[in-house]
Amino acid sequence: MTDSEIIDLMYEHATAFSNCVQFSEQGVLDFARAVRDFVPEVVKPEPPGYTDDMWRFLESADRFMAAG
Repeated sequence: MTDSEIIDLMYEHATAFSNCVQFSEQGVLDFARAVRDFVPEVVKPEPPGYTDDMWRFLESADRFMAAG
């Protein structure tokens, strides 16, 4: 979420404007929910499997042996 998107959401839920933005209690809750709903759920990355780790190790060993 960009800064301007956050500011736009904030102004949608603000109840008063002066040299600062003021929120009612419900406005704070609405703003927080709008931000929460905007952010997609984070997908937990799967750890690499044993075979992936083994192939990386073997490729690294091959490169080491070839350089030596």
